[in-house]
Amino acid sequence: MQKIRLVIAMLLMLNIVIAQPKQQVPIQLPAGFTSKIVANDLGRVRHIAVNSNGDLYMKLDRLVNGKGIYRLRDINKDGIMEDTLAFGNYTGTGIAINNGYLYATSDQTIYRYKLDANQNIINPDQPEIVVDGLINKRQHASKSITFDKVGNLYVNIGAPSNVCQEQDRQKGSPGLT
Repeated sequence: MQKIRLVIAMLLMLNIVIAQPKQQVPIQLPAGFTSKIVANDLGRVRHIAVNSNGDLYMKLDRLVNGKGIYRLRDINKDGIMEDTLAFGNYTGTGIAINNGYLYATSDQTIYRYKLDANQNIINPDQPEIVVDGLINKRQHASKSITFDKVGNLYVNIGAPSNVCQEQDRQKGSPGLT
């Protein structure tokens, strides 16, 4: 009987701990910096690209309502993103803006979207494929991208294993040579 009471008491305590609301953690910023929540409930954002007009492009880790990229726009420049565009039916990590295009990656493809003079994506449902068939071995498959000052595109290819072992994630397995 004592054991049952102890188990019930422990479960009640666990329930109390789980039921507590999430605490807001204060953000500490250097002098001259401020922070503001501009979007909620978009899912797990992996990378952000900021356009010259202030648009935020966010690449999501998982699809939200079937889309993996969100563009947020502050129409009246009051710091609140009133306009949202969701597009791209693929997940991934990489996102960058270069020379009139928005570039985005899946785990095996690099896409680009043409931007018009007003920084709107011309055809969000039909991206151009820049590179296809990139290595996708499941682990470390995400593809971050960047451009240098002359416009060369760089993409990372992650290791096909966690620590390059002969038998991946097996205790005592030697590293690859």
